[in-house]
Amino acid sequence: MDPLDLTIIRDAAHPLYDERVNMPLNENRVKNVMKIGVKEPIIVAKIGDQIVVVDGRQRVRWAIEANSRLEKLGSELIRVPCMTTRGDDADLFGITISLNENRTDDSVMIKAK
Repeated sequence: MDPLDLTIIRDAAHPLYDERVNMPLNENRVKNVMKIGVKEPIIVAKIGDQIVVVDGRQRVRWAIEANSRLEKLGSELIRVPCMTTRGDDADLFGITISLNENRTDDSVMIKAK
């Protein structure tokens, strides 16, 4: 999907709000997306007439910024692979928490190898 067609919840009162949407963009990740695109699918749910990001907010933010830069260069724009899910706000929030908690960053030694 075009990342501009995706909605990232920015209302702190909404159950799917994640304060990390206000973090500064990671320049290295934006450049990586510009080079190879978004390879890990995000998870979205249709809420009303919006396609809302349940998991993958940062990847969408990086893709939006990458596309802004790529457009200026006249390059092909990035699309974001999506998987859909269903559920009420509590179900979707549970998915968000579960996926974030199940991620493990590589150790420094693994990165070095």
